Amino acid sequence: MYHTQEKRDKKLTKPVLCRREDAWLGTGYYFWHDILDAHMWGKKSKTATKEYEIYVGDIDCENVIDTVFDEKRYFWWIEQIEFAAKELRRLRSSNKKPTLKQLNDFIKKSPNWETVAGVLFQDIPESHDYSVIAPLETSTGQKYFAYKKRIQLALYHSNCLSNFKHCDRKV
Repeated sequence: MYHTQEKRDKKLTKPVLCRREDAWLGTGYYFWHDILDAHMWGKKSKTATKEYEIYVGDIDCENVIDTVFDEKRYFWWIEQIEFAAKELRRLRSSNKKPTLKQLNDFIKKSPNWETVAGVLFQDIPESHDYSVIAPLETSTGQKYFAYKKRIQLALYHSNCLSNFKHCDRKV
């Protein structure tokens, strides 16, 4: 999988831990399944140095929750998210929805979470630059057929990663 970071003077020897409060799945090492998505992320989000680099690594997914290809795990994951949100509201005696950070912190405190190496998940692509299908022209603008999943991995334990190195592959 692919790890995108700002370009630095020295090449990385390990991935950078994401600690952003708005990270979808909390603190972790984030990887992309497809190099095209890694490049899109670099162009969109890795702008501090005005350049980005892609790294590649092998991931042992034995203890990764696969919400992309495993239907049973997908529905289990939805239940966990909804339970955590409901429980946070109950604990606070509030109808206010929890923030993403509050939700992730709550889930990670759940029993046996330390055995979870990461979560493989997908979201809807924000860009259609690499689509092989032309957009539909409609009266309300262009509509794109998002036929391809944008798959990410939030890895919580770096010991599941091997062969981490700089990737020269361009798109």
